[in-house]
Amino acid sequence: MIGLVDAVAQYLAAVVDGLAYSETTNEGNVYVDHLPSSPDRAVATFSMSGPEPDSKLPYDPAEFQVLVRGMADDYVWCRDTWSRIYSALHGKRNLTLPGGLYVVFILSTQASAVSLGTDENGRPIFMGHYRAEVYNPTDERPE
Repeated sequence: MIGLVDAVAQYLAAVVDGLAYSETTNEGNVYVDHLPSSPDRAVATFSMSGPEPDSKLPYDPAEFQVLVRGMADDYVWCRDTWSRIYSALHGKRNLTLPGGLYVVFILSTQASAVSLGTDENGRPIFMGHYRAEVYNPTDERPE
């Protein structure tokens, strides 16, 4: 089974117009745990540490971030893409993501995009932070 940020990246590419996922940096514009220097318009999902998991229930809390970068001075595309990502993720419940990962819920921790300013090339970057609960049985936490 693939990890949460990989599954979210693939899901976003499938449901948000203008996004395409590829495991190589030469194709697509949605990436996992890195944001390459090109293309200008890109989205990346990043792993984060979440709270302590329960020792008995087969569910893990998880947190992740989504960064949206646009072309220089292209704030409209960034905010619009951030809004479409927010709409696709916030409030999702009982969802099986690509790769078979079952997510109990995904919630945004903010109601609007957070600007991280611009990169060294003047390209705006916006961030969204999400928390989720993922079904993850283990030997000690069976189904």
